[in-house]
Amino acid sequence: MKTADITPEQIELFGSYLWSKLHIIKDENSCWIIPTINRTTYATVTIKGIPVTAHIIAYLYKTGPIENGLIVCHTCDYKPCCRPNHLFLGTYSDNRVDYCSKKRIREGIIINNRTIIELYTNGARLADIAKQFSIGKSRARNILTVNGVKIRLSGARL
Repeated sequence: MKTADITPEQIELFGSYLWSKLHIIKDENSCWIIPTINRTTYATVTIKGIPVTAHIIAYLYKTGPIENGLIVCHTCDYKPCCRPNHLFLGTYSDNRVDYCSKKRIREGIIINNRTIIELYTNGARLADIAKQFSIGKSRARNILTVNGVKIRLSGARL
């Protein structure tokens, strides 16, 4: 769902509902969160049968419209956060640059597909690559298969 498809009435309805559920801490820096089952995922509301993340509703409700091609990003990088001054508009690229500049990537490792492919084609085991990059074996396997690398039988080495 494009945010342009959300009516002002829906923004008001869901925004006021969202604000009633927020866990607001009265200091200058703390995140304001919607309690979620998994505190690492976005809280969502459903509009016209389509889930919309709570931080987007919070931005629309407290800040205003979102221009085409932009997304709502978090300065705090905490998905459940809906605090307006922790939200900003940017492109996907802006969001990634912001995230990387704060070195909030798993143990400071930037996953490089080319490196993973090179390690694997030179005989490294999938499990070892996954461990080295702090990712699951399924993600490592997906990086390889998406890039046309044929997966060896389990445990096979060159």
